[in-house]
Amino acid sequence: MHPEYGKQVGQAFAAVHQLHHDVSRLLTDVAAKLGDGRVNEKSVIKETSWLVNRPNQWMPYSVCLTSTGGDLPANVVESLMVYFWHEPPRLLEEPHLVLAQLTYKAGENGRIDPRYWDTCDACFKWSDVFPNGEVSQYSPSDSRIETVTLLAVPLFDIASVDDVLKLMERVRAV
Repeated sequence: MHPEYGKQVGQAFAAVHQLHHDVSRLLTDVAAKLGDGRVNEKSVIKETSWLVNRPNQWMPYSVCLTSTGGDLPANVVESLMVYFWHEPPRLLEEPHLVLAQLTYKAGENGRIDPRYWDTCDACFKWSDVFPNGEVSQYSPSDSRIETVTLLAVPLFDIASVDDVLKLMERVRAV
């Protein structure tokens, strides 16, 4: 074993912890900018506290922030997913920020059935193409959802919350 191996592993874990903290801060700041009635507070609290309170464990493959209400139609959910890694066949060289707008079909009682993992499925299960840098829209195979609009960019291309909001405007414009 290389004599510096232990130090390098320690630095790698410190970097993962810092990434957890930075993503938590990004989600919290975006939630604040979206405003009242737009953010699923339970989702924000769950995701950010989960990331911050697990500093000694390996990172999840994704975390997600959902947004409903406000000026959105009742059947539309906006989602922000930070996608860290995945197993083959969809290996990504770096973490990505995925922005999504999902339009759900209303059920018998007029309610919609959004699920936490819908954005992940939209990227990796329902479509053959990862939306890297381009806005894409399609109708998924899931019977609960009418349309999915997606955009993914490398996470480290994001310099501010305003960058995220501008990207979401591109998703909304489709």
